[in-house]
Amino acid sequence: MKKRIFVVVLTLVFLLSIASAFAGDKLQPTLFNQAKQISQAAIEKVEAFINPNIVVKTDDEIYDAEQENGEFLPPVIYKDRTYLPVSAISEMLGVEVQWDEKTKTVTIKADKNKGNNNLVGKWHEENGRALMELTQDGKLYDSGQFVATYELLDNNQVKITNVRNDVTTKEHVISYELDGNILKWGTNFNVYQTFYSFADLSYEITKENLEIKAKNSTLSYPKMKGYSGELLQDYMNQSLKKITDLYGYKDLYTNVKIDYEITKMDNDILSILFKGTGEMIDYGKINIQHSVNLDIKSTNEITYDNYIKNDQESKEKVMNILDSKAKESGLAGLEAEGISVYFKGENVVFYYMPLDDSASEFIELSVSQEELEGCLNTDFGEIPAS
Repeated sequence: MKKRIFVVVLTLVFLLSIASAFAGDKLQPTLFNQAKQISQAAIEKVEAFINPNIVVKTDDEIYDAEQENGEFLPPVIYKDRTYLPVSAISEMLGVEVQWDEKTKTVTIKADKNKGNNNLVGKWHEENGRALMELTQDGKLYDSGQFVATYELLDNNQVKITNVRNDVTTKEHVISYELDGNILKWGTNFNVYQTFYSFADLSYEITKENLEIKAKNSTLSYPKMKGYSGELLQDYMNQSLKKITDLYGYKDLYTNVKIDYEITKMDNDILSILFKGTGEMIDYGKINIQHSVNLDIKSTNEITYDNYIKNDQESKEKVMNILDSKAKESGLAGLEAEGISVYFKGENVVFYYMPLDDSASEFIELSVSQEELEGCLNTDFGEIPAS
């Protein structure tokens, strides 16, 4: 098939140059720097090629040159670079694009914190279908270009429908993974991963950020909302915010950057894994890993010490299991002074810093609860008086 040669009128600031198409797994859009150097007569005729055989995709979506309004907008090759329309590719990436007619300026509002802005998904049943509404700070989430709704399908797939001004603009189906009772998928917000629970949860989680400019530190932590019993909820939020006391306010640490991941979230356990880096006075750069596990029933924390039964037989069995897991991972064995845990699906992840003074990376050993049968506590104390 011969390439079709045609003459196009290009307004350069309307086009994205896709250099090498991808970097890692992320699409890397960049505006033409040359646009700043163009004179007021910013339109010129050039010779370019249409190449409909080029495939452009994100993690879960392939660019469709056949637009819903009937236009055919395939990739265009000009001077060995590939160009796509800003509006189409921006919608695909889930970012907002604006055009200022007066200044002839395209603005791409790429929110770097997309997916981390207090987004909460609530499942409900409607006519036998599992549907979810995505809300932000209590309001239906609107990306600025569309409102997305989600429907669970068979074969581990979810259908995402984008609606703008009450009109469906796009529907696409992507696969999801089920980790315990947690639904996980990569959305068109680049590599943003979303965690939602099938269960009708008795609480919600929103994201909070603490910025300490004097120490060049930024820490993110979760906040629980909607739990029955305001005082009990406050107890749990104190545990969730403890990371800020450990690494944010202490003079020992500076340049701290910490984010978190929800590794298990249901009506029995909420497990949060914090990870990041920082600098310790008189020591240097350190890696940070910390977890908070809440027993939703009692609102108390679950730690290694109260999760493993306090009898010699149980302790020895767990130590033997961990030693075996360490050797399976290529280590000499279990060499740890302090061990912490977090929950992921039906597994318990034990982690620790090796005894070697030169070690800087945490070791993680994942063990199924079935392997730990008979060694685990299920009672984590009385509910605090409220």
